[in-house]
Amino acid sequence: TNGQVCRFDLAPYARFKNNRLLEIPLSQQLATLTISERVAIGIAFEQSHGKHQGARNDLQLRQNFDEVNRRTDVIAAKRAGFGNNETYRQAKKVVLQGIFQLVQAMDANQVSISNAAIIAKLSFQEQEKILQQDRKQIIRVVKQLRTHSSHTHKEYTPWHVIEK
Repeated sequence: TNGQVCRFDLAPYARFKNNRLLEIPLSQQLATLTISERVAIGIAFEQSHGKHQGARNDLQLRQNFDEVNRRTDVIAAKRAGFGNNETYRQAKKVVLQGIFQLVQAMDANQVSISNAAIIAKLSFQEQEKILQQDRKQIIRVVKQLRTHSSHTHKEYTPWHVIEK
């Protein structure tokens, strides 16, 4: 980048190494990081450790609680301080597919991780339009999107939901 982009812009968590963060317990370190920074840590862990699919398990896994404990994404979720793999997967979807304002809203706890993951499925214009509304309206729109997506598997444009 020839100095145009600082390494801290690409990896904000890297600046903590110079502040003796390693002397602080891991649970306190993670508490100071935003959700998107924790996702970045998880993604970096996944990339550095390859894709491990875990032990064979022919049983149906319960949603939100992976019982296979050697999968890379499960380990990354725990290392990044997420309660379970599903929460990490949703936050990762927001960081990778959401617009910047959506990631900021998730980091500031203005939108929950699960609601932000639903909004991240939409186009950039639709995400932006939803985020212009107040918190109660955002929750109402997400609830309608959840209801609609559980009734149909088709892709659709939810403008009728957003504009109400």
